[in-house]
Amino acid sequence: MTSKLAAMGSPHTRPLRARRLLWLLLLVPVVACPSAEPDPGDLPDETPALLDDDDDDATAPMDDDDDINDQPENVLTVQESGVLTRSPTGGPYTAITGQLTITELLNGEAIEPLEPGGEPMDGDLPPTCEVLYAVVGTRADSEDECPTCDATWALTFSVDTGTPDWCMGPEQPGDGDVRLMGFTQSQQAMYWDYQDLGTWVWWYQANETGDDIAVSWTTTLGVEIDDN
Repeated sequence: MTSKLAAMGSPHTRPLRARRLLWLLLLVPVVACPSAEPDPGDLPDETPALLDDDDDDATAPMDDDDDINDQPENVLTVQESGVLTRSPTGGPYTAITGQLTITELLNGEAIEPLEPGGEPMDGDLPPTCEVLYAVVGTRADSEDECPTCDATWALTFSVDTGTPDWCMGPEQPGDGDVRLMGFTQSQQAMYWDYQDLGTWVWWYQANETGDDIAVSWTTTLGVEIDDN
């Protein structure tokens, strides 16, 4: 299994917006849950081979006049949270319902959308994303179950309020998307069958209280917005 952060570099399925978002190499997680992450032994070894000390390419000359700026042009804060309630009360559970809220702030500011008929101008930032989804689901078929999860659900995400196209976070659900997600009590985590490929990736911290599962994930990303 791989972590949610590792999945950020994967291609989006959502159509490209007018503004192309170029994700920088800087990915700074704000909230992480080490206990919810999969064991490193389950992950593929993606560490590049180290260069020998005598390798001529081990170091590259640097121009003293080079202007190095490690600060991203724009900072996007992404928060995803919600509560899923299983039924019937006390189990065995056969259905699940709830809500998921996605909110984003670009550079810490809330940006209002354009007035109806308004035209965006060069340099305009996209409006603030705040989307509420209604979530309903049933137990997944046995052949689709997460092999290491306690329960697997086929969840349908339906937009209640908000505009998902304004959101810029990685791999967020679209209106009507159905996702296979598995809950692991020991790790207090929710996993997603990524793009229905049979690859289960860590997706949410998931805290179980009675029939409820509270899911959450927060991160900060450095982004560049290209107006061309």
